[in-house]
Amino acid sequence: MSDTKPQCPNCQQNVLQSLSTRCMYCGSELPKNLHPSDAQKQAILSRHEESNRAHDLAMEARANKDKKKKKQKPPIEPPFNIQ
Repeated sequence: MSDTKPQCPNCQQNVLQSLSTRCMYCGSELPKNLHPSDAQKQAILSRHEESNRAHDLAMEARANKDKKKKKQKPPIEPPFNIQ
């Protein structure tokens, strides 16, 4: 059983998992046997969706944290009287 990853015939770099049928390094068209299958495409899309959801939740949590910080600050009073 071999653990070698498929390589681009043009540049010899490992083929990255993506939706593209082109090499991510040199841009050459990959042979059909290296194109992603429908199952691989679905897995990639699922990972992207999960990553996007996690990012959205993190940004929402950060925004809520920033709102709480702004509400907790007391108003700034000048140290002297202005007339």
